[in-house]
Amino acid sequence: MKREYQLLSAMRHDNVLRAVEMFEPHAQRPATGVVVTELCDMDLRRFMKRRSGEVTEKVARGISRDMAMGL
Repeated sequence: MKREYQLLSAMRHDNVLRAVEMFEPHAQRPATGVVVTELCDMDLRRFMKRRSGEVTEKVARGISRDMAMGL
């Protein structure tokens, strides 16, 4: 998990959530960790819900492009 955190915290991309901090709340269970990320005002689920699950082809293409750019 630490390696993934290091990769995320080093990334700077508009379509990738930035990792701010990581800590392990339980010393007895070292595999358990918490990653703190930046706050986003909207996610894809909320976006789709506001549009009743319907978007134009242009919007769907933009969402797909943004997701692909984040890979």
